Amino acid sequence: MKKNQFGVYAMIMIITLVCSCDGGNNDEEMYYNNSSWSPGVYGQMNKRIISWAGISFFYYENGGIDSIYTPRDAYHMDGRMKFSPDQTRRWVFDNTHSWRDYTSKIAFNEQKYISSISSVSDEYDADQGVGEQLFYYDNKGHLKQIVYKSNDGIFYSEQTIVWENDTIVKIMEDSKEFDEATFQGYKFEYSGGKYKNESYQFDGSLLDTWHNDDLESLFILGFFGKGPAYLPTKWTKWKNGKKTKEYTFTYDFNVDGTISQGYMSTYYEAYYKYE
Repeated sequence: MKKNQFGVYAMIMIITLVCSCDGGNNDEEMYYNNSSWSPGVYGQMNKRIISWAGISFFYYENGGIDSIYTPRDAYHMDGRMKFSPDQTRRWVFDNTHSWRDYTSKIAFNEQKYISSISSVSDEYDADQGVGEQLFYYDNKGHLKQIVYKSNDGIFYSEQTIVWENDTIVKIMEDSKEFDEATFQGYKFEYSGGKYKNESYQFDGSLLDTWHNDDLESLFILGFFGKGPAYLPTKWTKWKNGKKTKEYTFTYDFNVDGTISQGYMSTYYEAYYKYE
């Protein structure tokens, strides 16, 4: 009887140890596979996007972005970004201009979307002369406002993104530099919901409207909330009450619904490609 009891106790201990080990491994696996710092966007076959329009992305094991590399001749941003493992700091190494390298601090909200970016060095304001950027979201995870401030107080801008039925209908920007004020914006058309955006990615057609080209890659990776439910087929830019540009768009999709390629046409033709 005692021998049987000992055997039962031994079996319970073994099961307990096995369960504890499995639980630890599962937790570790969940930690490393969880996109805790990049909430949204995967490419075909549920793989994380590794390139977009010539930009290459590299990741930490915990899913956060490690670094981003842009070819020398690309206009989207400065040469290379490097991020700390906790994503709260980034360094930009410039290969395309004579500006100095700079560092910025990043803060997140509860959904792990970026809520602010501020430059560390006063010698060169991070992000195209902007010392601080603030990002606000609605309760659906949509980016609804961006505020830009220069460290020297010369420049200030507010962008308001207007959403209806999970799509962006217009963007309005009110800015002031020295004593010169500018009011401009964009209106979007969707041709009856022709291009459904199943992965809720921000797309190149929208990114051309943001004030800061340097951050386009982070929009692609989902750091600034969810993209629209449908992709626009056209947007029109206006400035101080006058129409200045008009773009039309078409798209190709992967089998999993992520964006494969997008085409835009205006005064010139261009395309961008996801991989």
